[in-house]
Amino acid sequence: MATTTTNLKLTKPAASDAADISVLNANFDKIDALGGYGLGGSAVSVNDLNTALNCGFFCWGSDCLNAPFGYGMGITLNRFNGRYTQLLFNPWMGSFGEIAVRHYNGTEWLPVEWVNPPMSLGVEYRTTERWQGKAVYTKLVDCGQVTDGKTVYYSVDGMTRLIRHAAKITTATFGDINLPYIYGDMGSSYTAYCYVNAASCGFKVGANATGQGYLQIWYTKD
Repeated sequence: MATTTTNLKLTKPAASDAADISVLNANFDKIDALGGYGLGGSAVSVNDLNTALNCGFFCWGSDCLNAPFGYGMGITLNRFNGRYTQLLFNPWMGSFGEIAVRHYNGTEWLPVEWVNPPMSLGVEYRTTERWQGKAVYTKLVDCGQVTDGKTVYYSVDGMTRLIRHAAKITTATFGDINLPYIYGDMGSSYTAYCYVNAASCGFKVGANATGQGYLQIWYTKD
């Protein structure tokens, strides 16, 4: 037998529909506007992200404690047993525009994880990405002036596996080029590539492909 579904619209009760109409209408206004449950109006300002445990929107300034970046806004979600998740946003999308996540597991705050880390040079970021169940970290390495056969050594404490890498060179001839780079049939002087292992990264470049080198790596840790 076919089932008929009717769309129901919430309607504010008339005075004759309830004995205590003042209480009923007050609760209705909260539900209708969503203002009393963290989903309406302005975000609540906090000075410590560890105290922003009420479900709903919040914001913070440059002097806020336990914030991964200055000035931001976020939302706290809670399911059960004192476990919280905070989604954090930098409203200035024209600059870094960071997006990050924090979790409270019932006893402690876990490390901040980044959706789009700002990739400052030499800074390690724990990402929201996973590789075979392990958290993936990323770091941007300044390799200095890259010449043919140059090897740049780097060390990451606790790194267990290199997941992937990306390299680029800023050249005088071509500007920024991503590696590997092979310029048609113009010969080895226009060719550049990068190789990596667990302890070092190296470059092979031609005379016309020398320049400032950068390497971004993604890896797991112990």
